[in-house]
Amino acid sequence: MRRLFLIPLLFVSASFGADTNLQSKGVAVVIGGKQIVVKREIPSTCANLEANPQNAWGDGFAANNVPPECKKSFVATMGKISPIKIDGVETYGELETLEFLTLVSQNPKEYILVDSRTKSWFDTGTIPLAVNMPFIHFEQPQKFPKEFENHLSMLGVVKKGSKYDFTNAKKALFFCNGIWCGQSPRAIAALVKMGYPKNKILWYRGGMQDWRSVSFPDYTY
Repeated sequence: MRRLFLIPLLFVSASFGADTNLQSKGVAVVIGGKQIVVKREIPSTCANLEANPQNAWGDGFAANNVPPECKKSFVATMGKISPIKIDGVETYGELETLEFLTLVSQNPKEYILVDSRTKSWFDTGTIPLAVNMPFIHFEQPQKFPKEFENHLSMLGVVKKGSKYDFTNAKKALFFCNGIWCGQSPRAIAALVKMGYPKNKILWYRGGMQDWRSVSFPDYTY
């Protein structure tokens, strides 16, 4: 059996996975006496590929003999891979998200599914029952005051003077395009900074790419 040795190229903290620079700098491993560097390999022709809805979604990723309806395709070079966890926030997968849809459907006063992407992404299709709250509205509320206040109201947050009351804040599940998408983590970070309870925030890390990859339906409003 071949033995594999890990040789860190840089210091990694105890919270392994949080250092997103590892994906580009790489980690050296020795397999069968040969050292290779494991890192994200993006061809030069893909380095400046614009991350937009038109480029992101397509079809046909599998062997040529596989029926078209059985396969999907996706761009593998976009964005920056997110860690598996956001500090203090529970990460969800597809089945947990599916179960969460039941909670949203049965009790919308306590649960909400939030698509954190900008509208151009949202308009390409989203998870059923999701509401669109672009991350930028939370990051820059002074530029989007009406949208910001509307989002907080939908989340069950009440403004009292210059402060916000999170007593009745809903349990909210956030998502965006995929593990390479930073829009939902940024929305979560902005809300946590405001005081939104972490135990009422959930994160579907896989987002639309994972959702579609396993053939769950999406919805266009």
